[in-house]
Amino acid sequence: MASTPVGSNALILEVLDRSNYEHWRSRLKSYLLAEDLWEAVEAIVEPPKLEDDQTDYKAWTKKNAKALYAIQNTCGRELFSFISKIETAKSAWDALEQECKVMQGYDENNADHLVRYKSFIESVSSGDWDKAKKCLGEVDMRSVVVVRAVDGDEEIALHVAAKEGHVHIVRKLVHLMTDEDLKTKTARGRRTALHVAAWKGHVHVVKELPVPLMGEVQDREGDTALHIAVQEGKVDIVKELVLLMRQEDLKIKNDAGYTALHLAVNKGNVPMVKEFVRKEKGESSIDNDNFEHYIPFITCVISGDWDQANECLKELDDPCGAVTAVDPRNNLRNTALHVAAQKGHVDVTKGLLLLLKMRQEDLELKTTEDFTNFGSGITLGISEEFLMERAKYMVEQYEKTLGSCLEMQNAKGFTALHLAILQGNGNIVKELVPLMKKEGLEIKDANGKTALNIAISKRHVDIAKELLQSMRPEALEEKDNQGFTALSLAVQCFKDGEVCEMAKYMAEKDDKVFGIPSPGGDDIPVVRAFRGGKRKLARSIYSVTPLEALKGPNGSLVICLCLDASNTIDLAWHLLQRCPNLAFTITKPPQSTPMMKLARMHFAFLSGTRLTRWQRLLYDLINI
Repeated sequence: MASTPVGSNALILEVLDRSNYEHWRSRLKSYLLAEDLWEAVEAIVEPPKLEDDQTDYKAWTKKNAKALYAIQNTCGRELFSFISKIETAKSAWDALEQECKVMQGYDENNADHLVRYKSFIESVSSGDWDKAKKCLGEVDMRSVVVVRAVDGDEEIALHVAAKEGHVHIVRKLVHLMTDEDLKTKTARGRRTALHVAAWKGHVHVVKELPVPLMGEVQDREGDTALHIAVQEGKVDIVKELVLLMRQEDLKIKNDAGYTALHLAVNKGNVPMVKEFVRKEKGESSIDNDNFEHYIPFITCVISGDWDQANECLKELDDPCGAVTAVDPRNNLRNTALHVAAQKGHVDVTKGLLLLLKMRQEDLELKTTEDFTNFGSGITLGISEEFLMERAKYMVEQYEKTLGSCLEMQNAKGFTALHLAILQGNGNIVKELVPLMKKEGLEIKDANGKTALNIAISKRHVDIAKELLQSMRPEALEEKDNQGFTALSLAVQCFKDGEVCEMAKYMAEKDDKVFGIPSPGGDDIPVVRAFRGGKRKLARSIYSVTPLEALKGPNGSLVICLCLDASNTIDLAWHLLQRCPNLAFTITKPPQSTPMMKLARMHFAFLSGTRLTRWQRLLYDLINI
């Protein structure tokens, strides 16, 4: 048991945690009685007021301060947070009693308690925070107890929310948890929620977690979350973690003896290595004095005069430096390539690209294989200083490659490709896309939008088709900051025929996109099309949607929506034949089932339809 004396008095030996309240209470009460301070805690009579009796008020104030000091200094870090802003000993005593007594009888490893909190964990897993909150209200305990409950995989709610990417729930849970709770590890891999988010690639979850606190924690293999992100190749998460982690935590070695930087170097992943180098030396940018040499060149680029711009470059010692230099004169931080792409100057763009291609030919490291071979040759046993020097060399070489220059982002996160798409400059897009790496096409701007997302939201159909041909299949599953995939956006923005064409192409590359829900109602694309009244489009999307995506509430909802119009009833019948259980599957709010929907459709049954005058007459004439 930890011990912390109060002041110079060694009689108070026990520090309060959630397991020893009764012992702590007994020992501290004895101490307060012995010191004639218990009166301030018990407070049987109302404390004196300053205006009534100044002497009694000062005496009570002194006793209260001493008693409160004793209470505060025998609290562990976690429980101190509950009384840190309380000003009277009685209130602090009562608050701790309430907080600790709710723990009586609770055992985190008790199977009965696990069942008790199962619905809470399930609600967190499904992303339903409203339902999770109801679970918190149903149990007669403080929420801090519930968030510690483990599921069948011995994960707490924060692990589950981080794994599923439920940012809104992670945000809520973090506020309910103590520092120690946030560091809770899974039973199997001994991983925190930060490890899990890094492994799954949920960068928005990482941003909600206290990285400086959790970044130092190592799993069963000795890996920090940063090690995991590097191993999984999650550049955006590496960027976030390196930015927020303490410098000393970046040097933590795993059980194999590798720092995260060493792993990144060995993989030859220069975009990740670049983040470590940037952290080590700080952000550096060209100053105004040096940029003045490039102003005549930039002016010609802005006006679209490539011949004159080329003449300006001939007068410079480092022409390519002018092409990649960031303009410090405003907050946009554009390069010459950004400007040319945004202005739609095709000839200037071609000239700049040719110049960068020529520089790349002189580099020692220029291809992905070059960087991988170079990095993998750096073995264990080297100093941190030597490793950083090698890393800096890799970054220096990488930043001179054409691919790196095309991936440069301005203050708003836009690459030259983003800007060309925003302005609808299709000819420049055709110049840039073939030269870019597939990862470069997936770069997101400050709003979380990729080049494809921007093309769709701006309704540039031809540009979207151009991009689709060059993108990796898994990139189509990416969501923007609002939670929309490219397909979901297309359903919303494009004409039916255009979406049909895109959908067929996406189905050939990655049909998983048809099962990814949109924000709001969690509707998959076919449901979104039905809700938008685009029945012809919905029919087309349905034809390429995998059955797995339709098993459950979304499939049940598709049937109900199909029953709303006579020209789609055949789809309802087709889906019911493929998956009969959907007839009784409850849809999302408003809750219903296809069977209930049919029961309300009186026109579908003769028994539920009024007879016409002639029909009534005929029935009257029939003798039975």
